[in-house]
Amino acid sequence: MAAIPDGLASQGWRVVRFEFPSMARQRILNPRQGPDRMPVLQESFRQQVQLEKAEGPERPLFIGGKSMGGRVACLLTDELATSAAVRGCLCLGYPFHPPGRPLWLR
Repeated sequence: MAAIPDGLASQGWRVVRFEFPSMARQRILNPRQGPDRMPVLQESFRQQVQLEKAEGPERPLFIGGKSMGGRVACLLTDELATSAAVRGCLCLGYPFHPPGRPLWLR
């Protein structure tokens, strides 16, 4: 997964990565716990978009993520296209079904 952001950066794209709060807690404290609820995940993403737009309001902004991050980005794309001028979304490894339930498509 590192090849995609590295490739984009090598072509002159600014690539910003961030952790959701539950992922940061897990990395620091090392206990296995579930992700935050969707409202917390979405607010974390909105805050990151606001920071990025504040640093470079003239830069085109695309959002995305891998797996859960892709799902959150996808759910926010329409909202952020209006409020933060997000131009598109890139989902890598998007979870089309819940873990362990391959027949239940979203």
